[in-house]
Amino acid sequence: MFSHDGLLTVLSHWMTSVGAPSQEPDLRITPVQPGFSGGRVYRVDATREEETTSWALKGWPSSTPRERMAKISQRIVAASQHCDLLAPPLPGIKSSRTSIEAFGHHWELARWITGIPLPADALDDEIARGGEAIGRVHLALNTDANREHQRKLIESPSMQEAPLVSTLISPNVANASSSRLPRCLTDRLNRLHQLTAAVASLAGYDHSVDILATRLATQLTDETLGDPTSDFHCRQLAESLVEASIWLRRYWNVITPGLLERLQRHANDAQPMFAERRLTTWVLRDVHREHILFEPPKRDRPRSVQGVFDYDAVDVDSPAADVARWAGDFSSTVNSALGLSVHQNRVPLEATVAGYRDVCSFSKWEFDVAKTLIEVNSIGSLGNWTTWLIAENRHFPVSASRIRSRIIHLIASVCRIC
Repeated sequence: MFSHDGLLTVLSHWMTSVGAPSQEPDLRITPVQPGFSGGRVYRVDATREEETTSWALKGWPSSTPRERMAKISQRIVAASQHCDLLAPPLPGIKSSRTSIEAFGHHWELARWITGIPLPADALDDEIARGGEAIGRVHLALNTDANREHQRKLIESPSMQEAPLVSTLISPNVANASSSRLPRCLTDRLNRLHQLTAAVASLAGYDHSVDILATRLATQLTDETLGDPTSDFHCRQLAESLVEASIWLRRYWNVITPGLLERLQRHANDAQPMFAERRLTTWVLRDVHREHILFEPPKRDRPRSVQGVFDYDAVDVDSPAADVARWAGDFSSTVNSALGLSVHQNRVPLEATVAGYRDVCSFSKWEFDVAKTLIEVNSIGSLGNWTTWLIAENRHFPVSASRIRSRIIHLIASVCRIC
């Protein structure tokens, strides 16, 4: 999308930061598979005098609110003084600004975090180390020097400012206190209600795999209609979406009433706690399995966490939101050497909380909320992807195989709820 010369122009804002105080280094710029948010990521390898340093150049569409980016950057920069797992955006040569605007995008540069994500069937002690890393980041985000007034949440890019307590929540909860409930409760109560109508509408759409696969090739920017490989991956995704749609229409109204009731109960139980303790703090809010990188496996010692990245969703919420997101990305079964799925009483949430509690406190109420959120996240995300791609014809800057991998995991997760 961007030429090499164009990216060099962007990098000139940080040229000293990438290692060239007096002469230009040899720069190798490699595009990296982007996330689901629409941003662009490039790895920049700067070699000077046989020494190579790597950086991550990130570009967000100009529609991303600049004020929000600035607030998140300030918080991450401050937090990085207390936690070396974070990779804060760097200031420019002649300006303290950590971002610039060019080619219709906002750009930031940060150090490149080496490492690999854990597999979905990772060991419990590895999952726990991820939980500990989340705890360390939470501590750094909320040190006294880094704490701001929390009555104003950062406005999400996709949402207009609205009262945090939804009108969909029972009047008893909405009127019980002027304190605000964690977004992980209010947002999901709202979204499950919205998805109920959306899932019901799926019956009115054509579920032909051939027709859907052709549409997907035009909805996903990484795919090309008529390319044999793209056609194959889009067909696989179409088959998974049809399977997801059938499951949702069959089980949505069976499962979601219980989940809504549990979310409501957590909201009710929170009311007496407002006077005793703060239920919200600064958290990442989108810490998936691929966002915490570990060193490669080694026989002689445990794998250590190398870093945590992707801070786009940083906001005020319950720590349970991050714990649930991380734990929910791991399967509760593992594959044996014979290739059989073997249940080993694995509870990724318990492993995550054990690691988190080595650093931060985590109450029973937060544990119960996280347990509910794992189930809500699974069925809600499956509902999101299915309605986005089938009913709403949304476009995404990712490949069909990446979305299909996510959907397959979600289907397996929701099937365990039944």
